[in-house]
Parts: sequence; structure tokens; C-alpha cells
Amino acid sequence: MLHIMYNHRSGNGKARLQELSRALDRESAAYQVHRSPDADALPALLDSMNLSPEDILLILGGDGSMNQVIQHLSGDRMPTLMLLPAGSGNDFARGVAMRRDTEAAIRIIKSTKARRDMLDCGEVSFPEESGIPARRFMVSCGAGYDANVCQVLDHSRLKHAMNRIHMGKLAYLIHGIQGIFQYKKTCATISLDGGPARKYPNLAFLSCHNLPFEGGGFAFAPDASGQNGKLNICVFTAANRALFTLELVASLFGWHGKLPGVTILPFTEAVIHVDEPLTFHTDGEVKKEIADFTVRVKPACIPFLYSK
Repeated sequence: MLHIMYNHRSGNGKARLQELSRALDRESAAYQVHRSPDADALPALLDSMNLSPEDILLILGGDGSMNQVIQHLSGDRMPTLMLLPAGSGNDFARGVAMRRDTEAAIRIIKSTKARRDMLDCGEVSFPEESGIPARRFMVSCGAGYDANVCQVLDHSRLKHAMNRIHMGKLAYLIHGIQGIFQYKKTCATISLDGGPARKYPNLAFLSCHNLPFEGGGFAFAPDASGQNGKLNICVFTAANRALFTLELVASLFGWHGKLPGVTILPFTEAVIHVDEPLTFHTDGEVKKEIADFTVRVKPACIPFLYSK
């Protein structure tokens, strides 16, 4: 069975749902549409679908919609996932280089030869005393500047206005520029794969990536693939805001790794401490400020159907 989960808060979700429904009706395809509720009600909705590995769950939304789904589905409840991008950043779609048009989605649904991959995901855990449960991510998690921008975007009227005219990425850019003048520096201590801990003073932010892009197209981890059993950590340090701005501009083109204040490394497990608690996100979904967390890869755990 094809299940369509529609996020009514996504940028152009309603229009894409109407387009998709008309196309499926022309093909006399069987499907069910489920309106995505708030995050607290999502587990009950997913339970009511009685999903199995034989089902397809098409997510009509963005990176945040995908993130919410993978928190609650695993093992024998995990269907094959599809995505029809309708968000602001759409970094998952960009990262796997998938086609984003409705016609391609219809061909995939009809085809018996569509590309079905097992994708990695990341998982971040926190100290037990924090009371925060472990979180999965498909694109990235991060602490500091990037999470601050995500937090502002969550409540941004500008983002909603830009989404209505299909220019959501512009909101990322505008709030990203504002964030350069507001972030706070700290020092991070990071140990990768059980190796020695390394200190990173003047930290602006760090992000751990399953896929290359974040923030609507910033190529923070150009070598991340989502299928090699590894994640990539990207650490931005800068003595002043001018240098940090240069690093961000370079990351639009994937050149930032050549700058002395940027470190990009592959890993399977990272143990991270920051001296001052920082705002934290998984796929743009913001959590409270934290100082200690561990990030690890979960290899080949998400079945995904798409067309390149």
C-alpha cells in the first residue's frame, strides 16, 4: 500500500499534494493520504497506519518531516520511504541527488525496477542525566551557529512568506547573515573513533553529516555519501567574525576545507564536549542547549526509493 504523509506546514506542500493526487487518480493507483500532525501526535498517526516493510510511505514535506518519521519507525515497522520535496531547505533531496518532480515520483511508484537503496543514518545520544532521548538524523546534526539559525527559522515569519512564493532558501540566507553577528564562541573537545581528544578553541559551530549539504545548500561535508558506513564532522573555528564569514562563503562552493580554521574528518563515532552549552539540532529540528553528546553512524538502516 502507498501511504502519503502530507505536511501542511511545508512550503508548497498543498499544491504538490493536489498535483500528486491528480496524477495517481489518472493511473487508478490505490493510496491513502495522512495529514501530518504536530510532532507530539506523529507516533500515534504512524501506529494507526500499521506499516510494514511491504508498504511505501511517501513523505510530502522537507527535511524536518523526514526527520520526524525516522524517529518513530524501525525494524519490522520500517516501510520503504520516498520523498517528494516540499520544504524550505530540501538538503536531503540535494544530498542524494534525487529528482524532485511529481512525474518522476509517479514513475517510481509504478516501476518494478526503481532504485531502492539502503541508506545510513546518524544517531546522537546525550548523557542520561540530561533527560533527552537519542535522536536520529538523515542529513546532519549540529551545535552552535547553524542550530541558532535553525531556531530562528522555526519562528520566522519571513520563512513562511518566502515559502509561499517558493523562495524559502532566501530566508536561510538572510537569517544566516544575521546569525554571524549573534553567535557565541566556545571551545570544543572532540574524540573520533576512540582516538585522543583534540581541543578546538574559538569554535563557531560543528556539524556531523550523513549527507553533504545543510542550510539550503551549504556544502559543509562534500564527501559525505549516506551509504559508506561513515559520517563526516565539520568544525568551524574563527578568531573573528570576518574570518567566519569567509569560511561560510567558501562552504557554498565546498572550498572551506582548504582554510586553516575548518576541519573536516570522517568517523563512525564522535564523543563531543563544549565548554559552554550550545543550541543543538538534528536535521533542523532544534533541541535545548547541550554541552555533551555522542554521534554515531547507523549503517544501511533506512530503505529509500528514488530516481536520479
